[in-house]
Amino acid sequence: MHIVRIFLAILLHFLVTNAFDHDVTAACPDDVISCEFDFRLSYNWTMMRFIETGRMNPVIIHEDGSLWHRWKNCTGETELSNSEIASLLVGDGTHKMVMTINGQLPGPPIIVHENQEDDYKGDYIMMVQDWMHDHSREIYHRLKFDLLRFPFDYSPDQCYGISTQADGLQVGVTPFVSALINGKGRLYNKTTSLPVNGHVPLENYVVERGSKYRFRLISASMTFSLRVSIDHHVLHVVSTEAEDLEELVVESLVVHPGERYDFWINAEDPLGSGLYWIRAENLEDVLDAEVGNRAERYFVIEGRISQKIHPGHTEAILRYDGATEDYPSSTRVGCTKISKCSILNCPFQYYPSEYNATCLPITELKSTAATKSMDIDSDKFSEYFLNFHFSGSNVFGAFKPNINGRVHVPTLPRKQSIKEMRGRLRCDACYCTHIQQVPLGHVIQLVIFVHLPDLEIDGITGTSHPVHMHGHQAELVKIAFPYYDNNTGLFAKNNPDIECLQANGECNEAKWTNETWMGWDLPGSVAEAPIRKDTFIVPAGGYLVVRFEADNPGYWYLHCHVEYHNEIGMAMVLQEGAVSEIPSAPDSMKTCGDFDWNREQFLLAVNDPKPPGTPFDGERPVCGRKKMVYRVTVFLLVVVTGILTISAIHKMHSRAAMHYM
Repeated sequence: MHIVRIFLAILLHFLVTNAFDHDVTAACPDDVISCEFDFRLSYNWTMMRFIETGRMNPVIIHEDGSLWHRWKNCTGETELSNSEIASLLVGDGTHKMVMTINGQLPGPPIIVHENQEDDYKGDYIMMVQDWMHDHSREIYHRLKFDLLRFPFDYSPDQCYGISTQADGLQVGVTPFVSALINGKGRLYNKTTSLPVNGHVPLENYVVERGSKYRFRLISASMTFSLRVSIDHHVLHVVSTEAEDLEELVVESLVVHPGERYDFWINAEDPLGSGLYWIRAENLEDVLDAEVGNRAERYFVIEGRISQKIHPGHTEAILRYDGATEDYPSSTRVGCTKISKCSILNCPFQYYPSEYNATCLPITELKSTAATKSMDIDSDKFSEYFLNFHFSGSNVFGAFKPNINGRVHVPTLPRKQSIKEMRGRLRCDACYCTHIQQVPLGHVIQLVIFVHLPDLEIDGITGTSHPVHMHGHQAELVKIAFPYYDNNTGLFAKNNPDIECLQANGECNEAKWTNETWMGWDLPGSVAEAPIRKDTFIVPAGGYLVVRFEADNPGYWYLHCHVEYHNEIGMAMVLQEGAVSEIPSAPDSMKTCGDFDWNREQFLLAVNDPKPPGTPFDGERPVCGRKKMVYRVTVFLLVVVTGILTISAIHKMHSRAAMHYM
């Protein structure tokens, strides 16, 4: 037995030291005088670290917002144009960096604004996110294996009814558990609405009376959108994703996964209490009546009785300097027929009348650049219709998240492996490394829509999708919503502007219903001062139109920013230009595995790029997969050797025992 224990100890030591990358290092730029890092590390199964294959374990560091127009290897998505970065943290931030798979980095981005002058007394980061008790691997598999109705256990009396928003469409396929603001928040009892532990600290924002404060709002949510407000303080929205805006004053702002907004407030202490709740609540409105017991009024959706519920929520505190350490007692400003609440960025067109709320689409925002929409040359204009939705089902009966019916299944990092990957791409009618080539130098127009199933056949089902694009900020040209029931406000039918070209109810090929519409001259489009963004919410049953100039050759990821949708395959690659027009990767660049270059090696490579079409010369470094094959091989050899050794020892003991009998 001692030999067996020794063997197991050796085996565990091998696994810990070889099978997993877990080093954390810190590197500071040369021009920083001092750089401090305070790491508190633990190996936990949290909601944001483990997805099916383990590909997401390494932390990805990227500069998505910097929009380089030259060869660049780290765009932040595994197996597209970057390699995984297992142990790298650098001190130079970028003003628009966003968490690519929502939560791999331990906090919001570093925001640096040089030579900026403003009249704000302070500048605060407000990172909001949902937070689950189940790790994402488990939730992912529930989605994949059609087990979403069993989030609690597999007892039939504990089934979960998917929550819906005010228009009857789905909000969360998994129960909302809690949410955080800057990593702090409380778990609330779903029956009493009281916090399970009222002593858990909340984030505090301390302000001085008579001053203005700017808040940088970032959504790191995995699934849920959050409506942010501050009791008795209006929000002055002035920026989105580094695009300066003409000021828009609203009561609250809905921020969807991956989005970023800046707003400022006047610290006037309107109630004189010095304490106010900052609220972040999801858009849940109705839940299946089998779950919970806080019914206030009832709707009939899909033939079932459903109950109105309070949305999931979390809070922070706006605390005026000198105020007590008590918790706020403030309430949200009441929305009335005379004074309706204005809500920016709803994923639907309007709330039912009894809410006394007005939804403002993001097309209400105007850029301070005061420019017209980009000039269009009909000879250099390309338009593509992209349907983000669940269509068809896998072998387990679960709907497949996809774009135009294709589930994105990447095989190799595209940019580093252009030649190596030829003939190795997995691609058929449904599962594919989904690539759409767009011509370099053209104005590209994407019509992104969410086509929902037939209401009479499938009932109200479907959800909006936050779509994030890499490599560009696109002009938001138009947003259009579906048709709603005039009496209930519920979804009625898809927007008829888009015609589906398939007879089977799918909509993987589409065109404008009105053939006289020219792609660059759409009725209802924004002509003056359109905003530029990289993340957009596409309303279910509706569509939006975005444009960008294809002047950045490379492979750019376009995906839904709901983590599970992205991981299962609601994503694609925009190949900007022909292969011969895309800068080649350095010969020394790995095609996969850990990105282990230091700062100097990286800058040397990107500052001396190879011309487009340059043939590969030399041998690539050992690939991470080859390393893993080596590790698995060694592991199996150790196991087999151990088994043979134990078997031999057992036979020796048996022979010795027979000898003394």
